[in-house]
Amino acid sequence: MIEVSCSVSKLLEQKEELLTVFKPLLENKKVLFLDVPVNLNVGDSLLYLGTLELFKLLNVTVIDSISAYEPARLDKLQIEEDVVCVLQGGGNFGDIYSLHQNFRHLALSKFPNNQFVLMPQSIHYSNLNTFKDDCDLYRACRNFSIFVRDEHSFEQFVSENVSQVTLCPDIATVLFGTFNPSEAAIDSKLYFLRKDVEAAPNTETAISVDWIDIIPKHLNRLFEISKFIIKKNNRLNIRGLTGFLVNNLHTKLVHKAYSYFIGFKTIKTDRLHGLILSQLLQMNCEALDNKYKKLERYIKRWYA
Repeated sequence: MIEVSCSVSKLLEQKEELLTVFKPLLENKKVLFLDVPVNLNVGDSLLYLGTLELFKLLNVTVIDSISAYEPARLDKLQIEEDVVCVLQGGGNFGDIYSLHQNFRHLALSKFPNNQFVLMPQSIHYSNLNTFKDDCDLYRACRNFSIFVRDEHSFEQFVSENVSQVTLCPDIATVLFGTFNPSEAAIDSKLYFLRKDVEAAPNTETAISVDWIDIIPKHLNRLFEISKFIIKKNNRLNIRGLTGFLVNNLHTKLVHKAYSYFIGFKTIKTDRLHGLILSQLLQMNCEALDNKYKKLERYIKRWYA
């Protein structure tokens, strides 16, 4: 377990670093936002809203948003070569989440003359040969700017001579200052532990909650409706529809998570965005690593 308490000055410094890093690539540009999340993971909601906040601060114009559930829309889309294709960040880069990885590769092949920007990711591959094959593709994509949020991911790419890689904080850090800090009672503690494929064995799982446990039924219903319509948009191809639906969903999810978290003074978590949200709210955090060491690597680089 690692006790984490990131200072206001350090978080402000990281937010400024993100603006500085992405300014040359995105300021005043038109953007196609790709792989926007369609799920009930509030970590992805924070990433999504953090990216939108970055766009706002850099005067970016989003011409459309497309999810991984809409690959056919890429075939129907024609964009000018000055449009930047921005790929959602997070922790799904590699061979665990094939839906998103395959969509990224499809997009790279459809728009070879456009600049691509991958928002900060953690990478994980179970198969080294798959990683090597992917790196062959990335080296060939001269307009692909890759951003990663931990040194392990950075070193993995460098070891395969993928040169267009930059290390920077998680994009949700851009949201610092948009939340009021927690003022909960000093003895309140939230056990917030994973219950999915990335969970590590933990004896406290029985008394813990995960993202899905704090989402009310009406937001589950909103998610099901939104996902159904977005999949239909794969055929209908209505520009702006997916962006409207996911923005509504993720705004509500983050508001719910914020309202839940501020009821506690301390959090014990093995979710990276449980950790990051706790720091945005200036909560005390006891961090446990997940199966793929996302937290340990992130803390070592940005919170140590």
